[in-house]
Amino acid sequence: PATPAPAPGGPVRSRARRLGPDLRAAAADQEAEPDAAPPPTAAPATRRPERPGIRSAPGVRRTRTAPALGTKDIAVVATLLEAVKHQRARCPEHFAPDGRHGLHVRRDDLRQYRRDRTARRHLVLVIDHTCRRGWDWGAALAPYLRAAYASRSPVDVIEVGAAGAPAEARATSLRLAGVLDPRMDAVLTRAAGRATPLAHGLDLAATALRRALRRDRHARANGFLVVLTDGLGNVPRAASEAGQLPDRAGAEGVRDALASARGIRSLQRVGAVLLAPPAVAHESILRRLAASLGATVVRPGGGDG
Repeated sequence: PATPAPAPGGPVRSRARRLGPDLRAAAADQEAEPDAAPPPTAAPATRRPERPGIRSAPGVRRTRTAPALGTKDIAVVATLLEAVKHQRARCPEHFAPDGRHGLHVRRDDLRQYRRDRTARRHLVLVIDHTCRRGWDWGAALAPYLRAAYASRSPVDVIEVGAAGAPAEARATSLRLAGVLDPRMDAVLTRAAGRATPLAHGLDLAATALRRALRRDRHARANGFLVVLTDGLGNVPRAASEAGQLPDRAGAEGVRDALASARGIRSLQRVGAVLLAPPAVAHESILRRLAASLGATVVRPGGGDG
């Protein structure tokens, strides 16, 4: 899990860079538990057990295997069974009574899981970089990224208040095929900027959710929104549209963020959680934002706020 540093270059920030490799290591975990369950706060999903004791990941039903096209999501048992079929042809001495041959596995033996996306899940992630200081935000976010990995979910990342953004008054969006996209590492290690255009970020999130639900409407698509913020949006929507920071921060930015959140709550087949720092300056604003989103507030350590 990653803990963001208060300032670039600090010793803690180097730990944040390990979150990406840790997520890739989750592939090994999937062999031990092929279908990872979603985090406890995720939207309810229909579970269709393939066999007793094995659960299907949300939106994904593992059916059978097929020849592998790459090295990700290798079905180990199916691969070994395929290799066993050819051992005598590959090595006449393989089955000798006193022989101790290892299994001869070739590239053609590799098998991957085939997945039925009849209930496709799409993750939309909103990261407010200006609230990341001083708490283990990476640990709070990691379960949702791992669940997205298990279900092979496409991911839309909305960055709010990132240093180096093209315009400080605007959020930015990034569409990824999945959480293993190398660009995710850059998102998770981005430094914080000064402004917090939260209203614009939530507008982009609503657009991403509508696009995902519309594109997969015949496949019973559902969206899941994770918003990491303290709720203190200080850039009004009008300023984001103009691309210029306001002369002073006021309550208008918060009101616009609440209005954008209510627009998301009206969407069908969308679940939401709000990942909050352990302590926020204005708890009432955070609560109002969660209520407007229809989201559960999740605090560090897994507790609901």
